[in-house]
Amino acid sequence: SLYWNLPGHESSSTVQSRMSLLFFAIMFVMLGNQQAIPIVYDDRLLYYREKGAKVYSYFQYWMTNSTVYVPQIVFNVFIYSCIVYPMAGLHAGAQYFFFFYLIIMLTSCTALFYCQLLAALLPDAQTAVALFPATLFFFIAFGGFIAPIPNLPSWLGSWAPLVSFVRWSYQALIINEIKLKRLQSSK
Repeated sequence: SLYWNLPGHESSSTVQSRMSLLFFAIMFVMLGNQQAIPIVYDDRLLYYREKGAKVYSYFQYWMTNSTVYVPQIVFNVFIYSCIVYPMAGLHAGAQYFFFFYLIIMLTSCTALFYCQLLAALLPDAQTAVALFPATLFFFIAFGGFIAPIPNLPSWLGSWAPLVSFVRWSYQALIINEIKLKRLQSSK
């Protein structure tokens, strides 16, 4: 409700409000995937037993996991997008909405797979749950909202934003919402 029906004029406060909404949308779907970490630990013993018995390969296990989680992400992000996009009065048009949805959905999938990677690398669920937000902050910090990319020191700005999946998502949403709106209004 904080972003209810953002005004349409292009004042600097409105642009900043839109940018913060887009960043919040990315953050919301990423942090929602943290609940998948304990599930990896619950399934670990079963996985090792079945892998040892040569029931399936790594790829088959990954594909099975994806078929469980990805449809849920697709549905949940669609419902979230259907509520947030019109509520905030973002750029009208089906193509803009579906691009917003696609970027948010892909970001959520990336965050899910990042959670699973942490869970696979760390010895217990408590450590993985605690480290997920801390390590995710690296991607968030170089996403372009907290510290604008041109303001980063050259030794950091040359590589850190390139590896931040948050940066690519955030940049795509900014172009979809703000830059395209400016281009259309100048025509």
